[in-house]
Parts: sequence; C-alpha cells; structure tokens
Amino acid sequence: GVVTFLACAAFNPSGAGATMNIEYGTAAGGTNRVTNPAVAGNYVIPIAGTFGDTGQFAVVIIANDQVAVTATVDPSITFTISANLTAFGTLAVGAVTTSAPNITLTIGTNSANGYTITVKDEGSGVNPGLYNAAALHIIGSADAAFSDTSALVGGTEGYGLQASSAGATIGARFNNGGDTVGGLEVTGAPPTLASHNTSMGADHTITVIHKAAIGSWTSAGSYTDTITYIATGNF
Repeated sequence: GVVTFLACAAFNPSGAGATMNIEYGTAAGGTNRVTNPAVAGNYVIPIAGTFGDTGQFAVVIIANDQVAVTATVDPSITFTISANLTAFGTLAVGAVTTSAPNITLTIGTNSANGYTITVKDEGSGVNPGLYNAAALHIIGSADAAFSDTSALVGGTEGYGLQASSAGATIGARFNNGGDTVGGLEVTGAPPTLASHNTSMGADHTITVIHKAAIGSWTSAGSYTDTITYIATGNF
C-alpha cells in the first residue's frame, strides 16, 4: 500500500540536508499499527512525493523473530559458623557465666520450605554437658537432671544454650532470656535450634549464647564439650 502524508498549511519545507522524523500509527498516538507482510523476505520501501526528493530503505521480515530464554537453578544451601571456639574461662561458684564469643550461624537456601537447624553435643559420650574426663565429672545440660530447660543459678550446676534471630523461628527449648537455657542431647533426635518454613528473601543469622554455672562441690579441672550444628534444607 501507499501512505500519503499531507502537510498542513503552516508547514515550512526544511532546508537541504535536513532530517525529518515521521511517526506513524501507534507511535504517533494512533490506533492502527503497520502490519508486517505474511511472507518472510527482504522488502524495499520507496519514498517520493511532489516535494522533489526521493529515496528508499529496506526491511527484512523473518519467519520467527522470538528467542526463548531458559535457565536452571539447582537446589542450594549455604551454612557458616562465625567461630569454632568459645570459652567460659574460670567458672565462679556464685555466678552464672557466659562464654565469649557468642556464636553466629548464617544460613541461606532456595528451598521453598526453608530449613531446619538442629544441635547436639559430645558431653561425656553418654550424657550431655561440660565434661571433665580426668575427674569423670559432668556439669549436666541443662542441669544435673539433664532437663530440657533450666534457670541457671550461681552455686548450682548447669549448662546450656540460648538463641535469637530476626528471621528464624527459634526452637522452644532455646528461646529463653535471662539465665534460662536449653539443654543439649548426646543421643536420640537432636533438638531443633532454629527453623524457617517458607522461601527466603535473604540469609538468616542466628546468635547462640552459652551459659554455665557450678556448685561448690564441682570437681576442679578442665571441662570441655563439642557442639555440632546440622543445617538441612527442607526440599
């Protein structure tokens, strides 16, 4: 077809060498579009008129001008621990002591169902707690009865963890304040320290605090424990 443009009465022709841009169809605010030919190929479009100039340009029409883009993202999980040692120093009979430094766990996963972090300890190999192998004595976690939680008091043996996080849900056993701690386990299903059950928009951090108290009868010597954190993506 032929498209004819009519100049308005106020139109002044441009000088030699000038460029004129013409918008047509929807680009000019109209409701009609230029429809490409149905058959692929090269098309030459001439331009001419009573103004005296002539020219032409070419367009290419291809059968398919679309590119499908695909990508695959593998399941992933990242998990880091800020430090591998925290120390109580010398425990005093009349106090509840907090170890230093606190431990920060950082986790990220693309699981639509989030993650679960569980925790267990070495203790004596049979019972959980801070263990003195030379004296065969254990400061039980969370207390001498190996309870799930305990409010520590200076002068009474006990040892355990507290946890906090802005993003994760802290397990009920460890979601405490003050000097109340959650007890650890050596055998059986390890308790949940923190979890999240939906997709994540950013990594979560969990701060773990370790507290301990002793009695006047607590055997002298060196006490140790090894805590293991297990992060699982809920894929």
